[in-house]
Amino acid sequence: MKDAGSAPAGAPAGCARPRVRRPGACRDGLPRGSVRGLPAAVLATGLMIAFPVVAAPALDAQTPEEPNGTGGPGAALERALRLLEGGAFADGIAALEAALPEMEPSRATEALELSLALSELTVAGARVAAGAAALRQRGRAGEAVGLVRQGLGAVPAPDRPALLALGARAADEAGLPGEAAAFRRRIATEHRDAREFPEAALRLARAVAAEPGGRDEAAGILEALIVERPESPVAPAARRELERIRAMDPQ
Repeated sequence: MKDAGSAPAGAPAGCARPRVRRPGACRDGLPRGSVRGLPAAVLATGLMIAFPVVAAPALDAQTPEEPNGTGGPGAALERALRLLEGGAFADGIAALEAALPEMEPSRATEALELSLALSELTVAGARVAAGAAALRQRGRAGEAVGLVRQGLGAVPAPDRPALLALGARAADEAGLPGEAAAFRRRIATEHRDAREFPEAALRLARAVAAEPGGRDEAAGILEALIVERPESPVAPAARRELERIRAMDPQ
């Protein structure tokens, strides 16, 4: 994996950008398709919306290394994050995905989202994402928020939706609702074509609706989501939320 520069001579354009490569990606000069079309991405987003939480849990709260050395889901996740922090992105993604079957469903969903995001990010974006994920895993969600905030200005625009979503989940976990809403508002206003837009818009609308005088703004966010992404897995939840908000007494 290259940190900079163009693709090797003879490689197709699909491999030109210095992005993180999944195991087998661009092998023999043949670019693989984007993971944006994978059913797993739809499944992960759908699961996260179907079972929303106020504060997203850390990827795995178990002790990273167990005394007997055998480890468990927490140990496997910690090994994956250490690989990612060290810049071994392909190996780290593979280790992260290998740990999924041992995780609780909600944590596996979030780890799958991280894996998919890492496979799409540039190297610069992946470093920020890996660092933030590692901080969350170690119970330092507030620091993860700061790392994402600082890193946003140093990555290309296509990397930002995934990092903003990661920052929002870290802010939820750290008890920083204002930061979470700010991250999601940026996705909803600056990155409406991103995969992260539907979930961000739904969660932002819920937060705005809870604010005094936020009913109309929240309804507008949901209406835009439903119109722009009618086939999204999030759309049914957005319609239900819109009905709930419209039934609220104006404040």
